[in-house]
Amino acid sequence: MAGQGVAGIAKTVQMDAAGDQNRRQRQPRRPQRGFQAQPESDALFAAARAAYQREDLRLVPVLRKAAELGVPVMFHANPCRLGFHDNCAPDKINRMIQVFPDLEVITAHLGGSKWPDAVTGCTWTDMSYILPKLAEWYGIEQTNRILRAFGPERLIFGTDFPQGEYEAYFNILDQMDFTDGEIGKIAWGNIAGLLTPEDAE
Repeated sequence: MAGQGVAGIAKTVQMDAAGDQNRRQRQPRRPQRGFQAQPESDALFAAARAAYQREDLRLVPVLRKAAELGVPVMFHANPCRLGFHDNCAPDKINRMIQVFPDLEVITAHLGGSKWPDAVTGCTWTDMSYILPKLAEWYGIEQTNRILRAFGPERLIFGTDFPQGEYEAYFNILDQMDFTDGEIGKIAWGNIAGLLTPEDAE
């Protein structure tokens, strides 16, 4: 692809941050916020862990407060496996988006192997874990089409590190047709906008 590519933009951001230390020290630290709903491992969601239902009514007060405060919520959406009652499927996350239209929702892993459901309903999506899988299953060209179906304005870069290595993701994305401007959104612009409170801008 033309331009700097993901790795180039990532290095530019790192150099800008390193070379701008004095300015950042002079300015107050910008608060960031958000939380991930992953009931199977988070004590905060012990009440929902047994059912692992995204539309569990016990989550309603938490999500209502998050919407009120403008706090983005990431829903874990993987894995999806045969014979498993999949309570983290994108269609369940879609229901919560419909119930809470003011809630900023990030669907993890592009919705997993049920990514087609995430394309049509979910809002923000991160590509951690699943990107190399898609490239393995479908090849670079088709994976490019899948990411285009989501759109660069909805995608958030992630690798699920240490399970995923940055260079592997850079290599895949740099074979695609995203412009530098689109890569900027995917690599940091979209998530920076979500995690930075409006009153800190």
